[in-house]
Amino acid sequence: MSQPLTSIPDASALQGLALLRLRLDLEARDDLALPSFSGTSFRGLLGWCLQAAACPNRPPCRECRQPDSCAYSYLFETRAVGVSEKQGSEEVPRPFVLEPPFGLRTICSGEPFRLGLTLFGRATEYLPHFLYAVEEMGRRGLGERQARFTLKSASVVRPGAPPRLFYEGGNATTPGRALEEPSSWDLSEMARQADGLTGARRLEIAFQTPTRLVSRGQLVDEPEFHHLIRALLRRIDLLGRVHGEGPLDVDFRQIVARAEECALEDFELDWFDFRRHSNRQRREIQMGGLVGRAIYAGPVGEFLPLLMAGQELHLGKATTFGLGRIEVRILPGGATSM
Repeated sequence: MSQPLTSIPDASALQGLALLRLRLDLEARDDLALPSFSGTSFRGLLGWCLQAAACPNRPPCRECRQPDSCAYSYLFETRAVGVSEKQGSEEVPRPFVLEPPFGLRTICSGEPFRLGLTLFGRATEYLPHFLYAVEEMGRRGLGERQARFTLKSASVVRPGAPPRLFYEGGNATTPGRALEEPSSWDLSEMARQADGLTGARRLEIAFQTPTRLVSRGQLVDEPEFHHLIRALLRRIDLLGRVHGEGPLDVDFRQIVARAEECALEDFELDWFDFRRHSNRQRREIQMGGLVGRAIYAGPVGEFLPLLMAGQELHLGKATTFGLGRIEVRILPGGATSM
């Protein structure tokens, strides 16, 4: 029987990446018809409003003379600092994740709805830019009909604590106001939720939004446990290199080898397809990912610090749109005491 993994990233190994998770409470001013996946619409408009605020003249970013001091450049055109040329600029993670409403629906005028937003690393310093951009999004309007909405309030959502209100939105005559300055926390705080649970032998992963995992250059349709762990290790490492205090200092091969001992026991998964328009490529792009649930068995509890962190970071490709949101649930059966 293989021995427990000694180099698994625990909470202390995941220090060095700041997090700020926000709940934005919005109210529709017009009827808002959302597509089956609205993350592309919200992200596109957010980027447009951020760029308009940061760079009124809007020259092409490649011609910018001050990219390092531009909020839009850092947040949406993130440069490959700390990432090798071999990894490629397309691998550079943006320092935020959106959590938009998921599923085809119409939000009626006057109806409240929510948008989640998590900032990583230095992006936490740009919180005022994000709040302004979201308010500007509401004034400009979302989608082809430019449906307007209002930012009513913003709260910080911290692990193990109720949401804490820190910002009240304004109206046509009164600007919004900050009630306090929210403080970020460290990724290790999420990982500590695994304390005392690392003996678990079965767990369920719910893929709440389309999740795009890639292995050997191909999209994965039956995610083995090691696929998840490889993706999480890579994401945490890259976020640390580009936006945190440095790379993840662990033995990747040893961890992946241990993850390969965990079996995909059962799954109920569907492939969710959608399309988005790329302004950069000037064409429609087919996207999609796995939604549903999968059950894994084996020494899965050893990986709970990584998986708990993954609930905040999201998993796989195109996470800034809201893809790759997962939820972890420990299942009874086969648990061992530590």
